[in-house]
Amino acid sequence: MLSSVFVDFGDTLAYFKPRLYTVIRETLNNHGYEFSEKKIFRAYVASCSKNNFPDEVGHNPIDLRDFIYRLGITKFSEELIGDLQKANSIRGEAFLFEDSIKFLQEVKSIGLRLVLVSNATKNVKGNVERLGIAEYFDGIVISSLVNSIKPHPRIFEIAGRYGGYPAVHLGDTYEIDYLGAKRSYVRGILVDRYDFYDDVKVNRVRNLEEALILIEKMVRE
Repeated sequence: MLSSVFVDFGDTLAYFKPRLYTVIRETLNNHGYEFSEKKIFRAYVASCSKNNFPDEVGHNPIDLRDFIYRLGITKFSEELIGDLQKANSIRGEAFLFEDSIKFLQEVKSIGLRLVLVSNATKNVKGNVERLGIAEYFDGIVISSLVNSIKPHPRIFEIAGRYGGYPAVHLGDTYEIDYLGAKRSYVRGILVDRYDFYDDVKVNRVRNLEEALILIEKMVRE
């Protein structure tokens, strides 16, 4: 049984050009550090997941010293920190994944309510309008407007007011999306488009077509 689907925006419904983790990787390379994008992503998300409240614009706050420590860098310059701060401020243009529209249409055709749940600035509403997907959502919950970020239970509780329960949440991060949902008594589906969580044994899918199959099974339960 299922009443609603909560869905993340970045790297779940849409991708950005340039990608934040690519920019950070290039910054680290410029300082002589070679890391895969997967390792950078996992370290970045792990550091962000410690926070429950957004920064002044609505993003996940990150301690860059903690981030580079998780990469295994124990000696670093303030110049590196400054360059990473600049890289972290870059937000690219949003584009929908090819499977996003069909997914949203199918979820609505099943009779489920859809709620966007995003750790983001107010600009995400503009992106949703520009990309032509606003009509599919029964509610839009953005961290910058509710002063709470995933994985904090409050943002999921607010989403529940729009969608109702039982609910399932789809997102691209294990610590922030999947565990955040679980702690809020919401089922989770980890949308791992880049195979960054190949070692994590949960409801993990590579795209929204696979996610839809799981959702349809939950509806029939």
